[in-house]
Amino acid sequence: MNHDEYSDDYIRGILNSVRSFAVVGASANTVRPSYFVVKYLLDKDYTVLPVNPGLAGKTILDQQVYASLGDIPVAVDVVDIFRNSEAALGITQEAIEIGAKVVWMQLGVRNDDAARMAEEAGLQVVMNRCPKIEYARLSGEIGWAGVNSRAISSARPKLAPKGVQHRILRSQCFRDVGGVMDQIVTYLPGILLAYGAFMLGMFSPGPNILSVIGTSMGVSRKSGKALALGIASGSFLWGLFTLFGLTALLSLYASALIAIKFAGAAYLLWLAFKAFRSAMRDDQMVDTQVRDEGRPLLYFRRGLLIQMTNPKAALTWIAIMSLGVEASAPFWVGASIVLGTTALSVGGHLAYAVLFSTSPMVAAYRAARRWIEIALGTFFCFASYKLLTSDTK
Repeated sequence: MNHDEYSDDYIRGILNSVRSFAVVGASANTVRPSYFVVKYLLDKDYTVLPVNPGLAGKTILDQQVYASLGDIPVAVDVVDIFRNSEAALGITQEAIEIGAKVVWMQLGVRNDDAARMAEEAGLQVVMNRCPKIEYARLSGEIGWAGVNSRAISSARPKLAPKGVQHRILRSQCFRDVGGVMDQIVTYLPGILLAYGAFMLGMFSPGPNILSVIGTSMGVSRKSGKALALGIASGSFLWGLFTLFGLTALLSLYASALIAIKFAGAAYLLWLAFKAFRSAMRDDQMVDTQVRDEGRPLLYFRRGLLIQMTNPKAALTWIAIMSLGVEASAPFWVGASIVLGTTALSVGGHLAYAVLFSTSPMVAAYRAARRWIEIALGTFFCFASYKLLTSDTK
């Protein structure tokens, strides 16, 4: 069978004939795609049997969670695989052993050897598709959100006995576009959650923000912007490292994180020293502008160093990626998180640079320069202390 494309009749036939789904890899996390699928299938009156050894004995949406397919005491029609492609072969073997009728691999999951084994055993196979999306597409329900259903029909969808949310799947429809929108619908909630977590962290007061504010008021807007771009570039690099697994690898080596920690603390102390020194100078404003205003590269490097010598940034990025990327997610999901957060970082830090380099802000800085520099120096000392005493395990 050609698993690059399935006819609507094939998918519709499966969804109309089966009554139970065993979801392998089901998550209790309410922002995970697997949780959405479990909830949706339950809403459509399917029997859903979550399988997750880490949650065995607990419940997801009031449904008993089992450690393995073999532990399920009732018949299973469909085994829905929310694991990576390599794990699909072993799960398919279990599906055959329990007498399942269909092996369904989620978006991004494909194992041709597993498909061949299942078909030889008489099972139907669907790969790189989501039953939630396929049901909504074929029923026309997905069109309520403005998403192209890839189905054209002159017949008005009929209502099933359970009400407006339970539409009977249409029998007259055909495809007109690929499955890109399907993946977007599945992974968009996690991506947006990652963006939200990043923004909360970015706009919280810290060395990055205060450095941009101090430079923008005390030196110039141009220098503040250069510093902001350096910080955003550092965030982009940490994001790339995390996307390719380097940050997770780094976190396994305590000596590497300790080295970054000490480098970051030392650099923050250097910034504190400069702030205290400038507070003692009467001519700081004029001298600094003449000396540094024309050197944006200096401030870009400073911003990059502030970000790259912060081990918390590495651990934060691991947390951000875990919110938006599952094991079976395609590469573009992680890439969109990195690119989107980079755009947010650039826009947010540049906004600080512009806001705090306006005439009223500069005038306020001139009037209270000594106290502002002392406050910045004190904060950098405190940030250095917190970094040295923090747990980066």
